[in-house]
Formats: sequence, C-alpha cells, structure tokens
Amino acid sequence: MNTSPVSASPSVQLRTVPISAIVPIEGWNPRMAFDDTELRALSSSMLERGCLVPVLVQATGNGDYRLVDGEKRYKAAVLAALMELPAIIRLPGANDDTGDEAELLVDAMVANQLRSQLSAVEEALACRRLKREHGLTLKGIAQRLQMTQTKVRERMALLELPEVLWPRIATGEIPAGAVAGLVGLAKIHPGLAEVAVTLVLDRADEYDADPWRWRDVASDALAVVAGGLHDETVDPPAGVFVSSQRYPLSAFALDDKHQAAAEKLAELRGTSVDALALTFDRAAIEQARTLKAAYAPEHGWVTLVVGQDVADTIAGDQITAALKAVRADAKRAREAAKTTGTAGSPTAGDGGDAAGAVDEGVLTEQARAERAAAAAARERAAMFNEQLGVAIVNSLSRVKVDDRVVKILTAINVASDLDRIAMRGARYGFPGWVTTRDTKRGAKRVYIEQRGDAQAKAAEYLAGAKTAGELAGRMLALLLMAVYADEDAVANSNRAFHTVTVQTALPWADDVAELIDEIASEKLPAALINPVLEQRRARHAERHAAIAAKTAAIDRIAELAPRVDELDSEALDELEQLNVVAHGEYSVAAWELRDKIRARRKTLTAADETAETTKPAEDAAPQDTGNVGELDAQDIGEHNPQDRDGAVAADVAEPDAD
Repeated sequence: MNTSPVSASPSVQLRTVPISAIVPIEGWNPRMAFDDTELRALSSSMLERGCLVPVLVQATGNGDYRLVDGEKRYKAAVLAALMELPAIIRLPGANDDTGDEAELLVDAMVANQLRSQLSAVEEALACRRLKREHGLTLKGIAQRLQMTQTKVRERMALLELPEVLWPRIATGEIPAGAVAGLVGLAKIHPGLAEVAVTLVLDRADEYDADPWRWRDVASDALAVVAGGLHDETVDPPAGVFVSSQRYPLSAFALDDKHQAAAEKLAELRGTSVDALALTFDRAAIEQARTLKAAYAPEHGWVTLVVGQDVADTIAGDQITAALKAVRADAKRAREAAKTTGTAGSPTAGDGGDAAGAVDEGVLTEQARAERAAAAAARERAAMFNEQLGVAIVNSLSRVKVDDRVVKILTAINVASDLDRIAMRGARYGFPGWVTTRDTKRGAKRVYIEQRGDAQAKAAEYLAGAKTAGELAGRMLALLLMAVYADEDAVANSNRAFHTVTVQTALPWADDVAELIDEIASEKLPAALINPVLEQRRARHAERHAAIAAKTAAIDRIAELAPRVDELDSEALDELEQLNVVAHGEYSVAAWELRDKIRARRKTLTAADETAETTKPAEDAAPQDTGNVGELDAQDIGEHNPQDRDGAVAADVAEPDAD
C-alpha cells in the first residue's frame, strides 16, 4: 500500500488510507438519508473501477481518520468489501485560528451541496450546529456557506416546527412558502402546526368542493386551523378549545369551590353535573383575550382559546356566574309571586263601604312588580339573543352546501329582504351589532334603529365570505337569527315585526321551516334552542295534520261531487263540511260547490213537497210549508268552520307576534 504524500501542502495531503482507519462520526454528516438503490449502484461501480473521488478526512494524531465528507462512498466501499480509499487528509490543528470544527462542517456542507442538493431540514440542522456548537453568528454562517442571511434565517426557522413534520419538509410535501405560517401556529401551540398539515395533506374540506391548500396556510394559517377545528374535520390538540364547540365539565379541572358550585347549579336546574356543558361565549373570549390566550383569524368567526389552565379558570368563572344568575331569577320569581298574591287583598276599613277598598300602596307595589317582571323579561330576551347570536355566528358562518342549504336559500330571497332580515334578527344579538351606553341607571343596550344601517352591517358581514361554504353559511346565519331572535328584548314600538317568507311556487317551499329547524337542532346548543324548537314543532305537527285533512277532503270530494245530483241530505251535509276543509270559506271553488249543494237541497225539498201533496187525504199529515226559506238561511249562515288555508302556509318565523 502506497502511503506516500502526493501533495506537499502542510495542511492538506492526498493519500490512500485503509478503510479500517476511517471512523465515521455519528450525526456528523449534514446529509441524514441515503437512497439504498443509489448506494448499491455505487458499490457495484466501485467493484469495477474503484473509488474515483477521494473522501475528506481529518487526521486524529493516533493513526485514525475522522470522516468529514464522503459517507456515501465510505458505505458503498464497505458494501463492496474494498480495503482502502483515496482520501484528502486534513492534518490536526490546521485551522485552529478560524475554528477547525466549524470549517470541517462547512466543507462537508459545501461538498454535499456540490454533488446533490441537501434538503432544507439538513441545511437547517447544519446551520444550527454552526451557531450552537461553534458560536458562529447569522452573518458568519451566511458568509461561510455562501448563502444570504435571509435564507439562513428561514432555514433555522424550520427547526421551530415539531420534529414530526421535518421529514415532510425534507421530502417537499410541505413547501417553503407555507413554513412561515406553520411556524406562527407552532408559536401559539405546537399541535396547531400539525393540525394545519393534516388538513392540507390528509383531510378534505368537507364544507367546500376544494380542499385546503398551502396557499391558504401561507395567507392565513390561523383561519385554516380555526375553520378545520370548527368543522371537526380534525380533533384539536390538548389544551386548545374552540369557541363554537360545547365542552362537558369533565374537560376542565375544577377546584373544590367551583365543583361544589357546579353541583348546586345542576340541582337548581334539575339535572346532573354530567349534563352541564360550557361554551366559550363572548364574555369568556374577552376574558381569554385579557389573559393573552385567545387567537382568532383576521376574517374568521371562530376563536381558539389556548391553555388548559386558562380554560379551567374561565370554566370556573362561568359556573359561578351561571349559579348567580339562576339564584337571582329564582329570587325575582318568589318576589313576584308574593306580590301578586297580596295585590288583590282587601284592606280593613272603618266602615262597611271601606271593606272592599284597595290600598294604594298595594297597587303601587303591584305596578312596581309588573315593571320589574317586564324588565326581567326584556333582560332574559336580550341575554338569549346575545347567546343565540354568538352561537349562530360561531356555528353557521360556514356550512357544508348540501341540498338542505340550497333549498332554503333558493326559497327565501335574502338579497331583496336583507334590511328586514337583519332588523328582525342580527341587530338583536350578532357579536358587535349591539353596543352599550352608560346612563345614570347603569349600562344600557343600544340596538340599530335604521334599516339602512342594518342592511349595511349585514352586507359587510356577507362580504367577509371567501368561499361558497362561507357565503352560504353567513346567509343562513342571518336567516336563522331572524327566525329565532326574541323581540321581547325591545319595546313594542321598536320591534321589526318582519316575517321571513318563502317563494311558494317552489315544490319544497312547505319544507323550508322544518329544514331550518333541523339545521338549528344540529348546530346550535340544545339548552339554548330546544325550548323554541318545541313550540315550532308543535306548530309543524298542526300544519301537517291540516294538510292531511285537506288532502283527504279533496279526495272525498272527488268521489262525491260528480254525483252531487244523486246525493241525499246526509251526504250533502258531509260534502258541505269537506268543502270548507278542502277549499276554505271564500274561494271560488268553495262557492261553486256550495251552489251545487244548495241546488240539490232545493230539488230534494221540492220533491218532498210534491210527494206530500199527492198523498191520499186520510193519510195526510199536518203540513208546515213555511220552512223552506229558513232552510236556505241555515245553509248560508250556520256553517262557519275555521278556514284551514292559512294553516298550510309556510311557517318560518318566530312563533310569537310574527
């Protein structure tokens, strides 16, 4: 074996060295992965021609050589069972003045880059080693690697992402343009970056035809994650809570004080602790924002609350507030019942005339109690509207465009009635639509009073939609708020009194009200919306019964009407009753059939009179011929059943004054 130096350089020599003397250092090589197929091909080539490119090693001073560059050639040589390799040898201590270890790492990176592009992660790890282990500054790394400082900074930012994502960056599945967005998510919570990658690469967006794209992550990564978590396309990481979802108490760690409060709250509500659930409403989100734990995209509708400890604190405060509100309602109810029970009691007087006199103080107290009850009702309605508005915006500002949504939005003209729809619903409770004004009696809610202002606000809300799912969801949100909002929150003179109507020409128009209720029952909190839905379902049942009765009446009329001239009085009575059920009281069809029935009755009456006059005299019974006119009057005046036509009209609006 020839070990004589080929180069006379005091710091670098070219020699052939035994493979057994070369020591690869674990984790030294910037390149982390080797292709097995390429490795076997290189091994076969070395068996025929030997190693044509020297490896780079550093002499240790004790006869061994540290492998600096050429690990792939070294592995292929071992696989080919070669005994020696040509090597460029750096002598020990050759570059102590500039940092020998750092220079060796730079040489290894440059050599690897010249042969085959290193992955972004490999470059990032090498840059971090140069900084951490060798103290190089960002500028120094950039100079030695012939990179810009911006590129070095971008490479090192990759390492702020969870390590589980590094392989997908190395293979190019995660493009460089999305890294900044992912890093921003990782700073909020490491699991959010993984959620974003899962949404783009492993999950389709079930609410829109197009899946999430990396350009969405690059433009607004938080919106992608918030939307995906809201849609429940992927589960949130531990310690991350979504404002549009409901959480059982078991999701929070409550201390003894708040646990006891939860048990008392459940007792007063007549339910179990396990049945209690919490949502992050407007007040909770503001509290989280104060604690710097609330994150919402610029144009999104969902807020993420990050931090289990923050969520536990908010949950405890919500339980305390809810318990206080329930107790206050119970106290007001007791006081109102007590006052009502004594208001009508007569007061004792000096004489008999005064025995029934009413104490003016009692009347005053009764009036005060009535005002307090009305104020409490307005407050309950206002609180309901605020909770409803938050729930609707959080849950319905983006929906899957299915056949139900298409039927609703084609049956109701949102564009032409946008101002009325907004005045009937959104102005009562959409987040940011209701403001407050300080008065001598405390803060007072201020509602939008002009239809033009409400229309502009609604148009702005719709303009924030970026996808078909968002636009459909926001239109649906405006409609549902108009259907369910409680107008008792304002004085009678300030109400909208608008009814959401459908285009009855469409074949599914009669189904729209129930489709809206179906979506509401799926998307909105049950405790909030169920009381309203129960009333509406009762009305739907009545409407279906009326439709069934009308259908049956029409079918029976179709049997009887063609032979009306053959019917007897009993059958005519049945036909007259069916006529009102099928055609209403005043329709053209009802009048036409009623004329036929009246004509048949006159014929029957005339026939009866003729029969009586032709009877033998001895068999004749006393006659009363003055009842014919009375019969006609009865036919017209006594049949006044309820007109059922109105019962089959589309029932969309709130079941109160609307």
